[in-house]
Parts: sequence; structure tokens; C-alpha cells
Amino acid sequence: MAAEPTWLVVVDEGGGRLLQCTIVPPGRPHLEERRKITNRDPGHEHGRPSPLKGKGTNCYASQGHEAEEDRSRFARKVADWLAREIEALRIHKLAVFAPPRFHGALRKFRSAELALHLEEHHRDLAGLPPASLVKHPAVRRLLPH
Repeated sequence: MAAEPTWLVVVDEGGGRLLQCTIVPPGRPHLEERRKITNRDPGHEHGRPSPLKGKGTNCYASQGHEAEEDRSRFARKVADWLAREIEALRIHKLAVFAPPRFHGALRKFRSAELALHLEEHHRDLAGLPPASLVKHPAVRRLLPH
């Protein structure tokens, strides 16, 4: 009987990827991207002037507020996405690699049921391709030997 695959998500404020690790001959781990999510919302108007940035307001403060709102909106989307993927793929344990701020935002939207399946890892690995991820020490510790 084959061992259950190892599942991981690498995510940040720009998007995320769900990866499955299997062992391939001659016994080496192989990561394959199974699904992805991006932070593109047609209703979110990037580059348009903000009503918060009017005369007499602090532009830096409003930009920080907008960034926080965007992070929060995307974290909600990611939580919903993870819940659907865990159910569809019957994933028991999912290692989530994300920057600490994104984990904090994600915690606000994950259900108690979803939290049972997630294992947090505070590392920003979203930009690494699968070939580099499989060699990263934080990922290697999770993979079957």
C-alpha cells in the first residue's frame, strides 16, 4: 500500500499554490502543483485613486489601511479555497507556508473544522518553484524519507 501523499500550500498576499508530494523512483520526493489561487478580484480597483487619499488625509496611512483590507479580503478567499480543496482531495493534513502577517489574517477566517487540518509554518516560500521547494530545509522536514 502506497503512503499517503504529503500536501502543502505556499501562499502570500499575491497568491498561492497547493502542492502534492509523492515519492518517485528511486525513492526521491517529487512536488507537483495541483491547484493555484491568485489575488485578482475584478471588483478591486488597483491603480485607481482612492477616496481615502483626498486633500488633508495621510496618504501613507490610507495606503496601509488599503493593504490591510486587501490582505484580509484575500485571506478570506484563501480560507474558503482551502476548505474546498481539503474536502475535494480528502486531505487530512495540510502544511501552510506563509509570512506571519498572512497567517494572522488567515486565522480570522478559517473555521474550527479547517483549523484541524492546517499546520502553520511561518516562512514566505510562495515565490519558489517546486524544484526549489522540495530542496528547502523547512519543506524537507515534512517529506517522507
